Amino acid sequence: MGYQASDLIDATTNYKDLQTVHKALDVLELLNRSQYLTASEIARRAGLPRSTTCRIISTLERRGYLERAQGANVYQVSSRVHRLSQGYDLSKQTADIARSVVQQAKPSMIWPLEMSRLDGLEMETMVSTDFDNPYAIVRRPCGTRYPVINAASGRIAVASLESSRRSDYLSEIGQTYDFEPLAVHEFRAAVQVAEAAGFAVHQETRDPEKTIAVPVIVSGSVIGALAARFIPSVVSDTQAISELLPQLKAMTKSIISGLSPAAA
Repeated sequence: MGYQASDLIDATTNYKDLQTVHKALDVLELLNRSQYLTASEIARRAGLPRSTTCRIISTLERRGYLERAQGANVYQVSSRVHRLSQGYDLSKQTADIARSVVQQAKPSMIWPLEMSRLDGLEMETMVSTDFDNPYAIVRRPCGTRYPVINAASGRIAVASLESSRRSDYLSEIGQTYDFEPLAVHEFRAAVQVAEAAGFAVHQETRDPEKTIAVPVIVSGSVIGALAARFIPSVVSDTQAISELLPQLKAMTKSIISGLSPAAA
C-alpha cells in the first residue's frame, strides 16, 4: 500500500495536545494499575473534577474499555484494553458470549463464576461475577492474571491441550517459574488427573475458596476455562461434582456454540 506525503504528520508543526485525550489516558492508566476504583476515587487520584471524570468514564464504558462490576459502584478496565497490543483474536467474542451465558445462569448458580483465557503460562480473567455475588470471598476483576499452576482453571486448560503441546507446556512451566520442584511435580500429577476426569478441582493453600473448572475448547483449540468457586465447608467435592459440574458443562456448551461460527 502506497502513502503520499500528505498522509504524514509534519514533525515541524507544533500541534496542540488534546487535553481530553490526556485525561482519558490518565484514567485508563490509573485503573490499569489499581484494578478497580469508584468514580470518586478515580477523580481524586487523577486530580480531575468529578463531572469531567464521569464524562470520561461514561465514554470509555460505552466504547467498551471500562466495565462496571455488577452490583458494585466500581470500575475496571476491560479485556479490550489488553487486546490493543495483541491484535484481533477471539477474546472479544469469548468475553461477550461468556458474559451473556453467565448472566443467564446466575438465577440457578449461586456461587461466583469466572471465565478465564489461557494466555502463555498464565490465565487471564475475562468475565467474573465476583462483585455482585454475596458468596464471593476473593474478588478478581477482569484482567487479573495468575500462573496456570495456581488454579483449577489452569490445570484443566493445560490438561486439555494436545499431548505434544501439553508436554512442551509442562516442560516450560518447570523452567520458567521459580516454583519448588515438588509443586511442579504436583501440578503435573494434577494435570493427568484433570485430563482423565475432564474437569479440575483445586484449592490453594490459605485460600478460603475451592474451585471447580471445565475447559472451553473451540474447533480443537483450548480457549480457556469456566469455573465456579465455592466454600468447602458448605459444599463438598462430591456435591460440587454432582451439582455444579453439570451447570458448568451446560454453560460451556452454550459458550462454545456461540463461538463456533466465529472460529470457523
